Amino acid sequence: MYGRYPIRLEVPVGRISISQATIHAMKDPQFVALGIEANPLVLKIFRVPYGLRVRVTSSKEFYIKSKEMMKGLCEIIPLLNEPCSYKLWGKIYEDGMRFPLDTLEKIERPQNESSDD
Repeated sequence: MYGRYPIRLEVPVGRISISQATIHAMKDPQFVALGIEANPLVLKIFRVPYGLRVRVTSSKEFYIKSKEMMKGLCEIIPLLNEPCSYKLWGKIYEDGMRFPLDTLEKIERPQNESSDD
């Protein structure tokens, strides 16, 4: 495992979910920005003076929601080819966090065990 800080890419709803612990590990920034490094393929979330305002919800997560952004990520990252959710594991750096795409895990939904009798 690359690091202990996960983010969740929720492709069907166009949302990136970042836990409060991950935000705290980034030294509680007021604003963040997203970036992608090409070689190796890495999703970056870094602190910036102005950008996406960080507001942690009552569920203790910060969300970046944009179907257009997710569509763009899916075009750049062919691994995101199914309409499901994925988890990435990141590592802290001086300017923020990096989430290598080789840590990508598909989040399987539990099967409904009840039958339609």
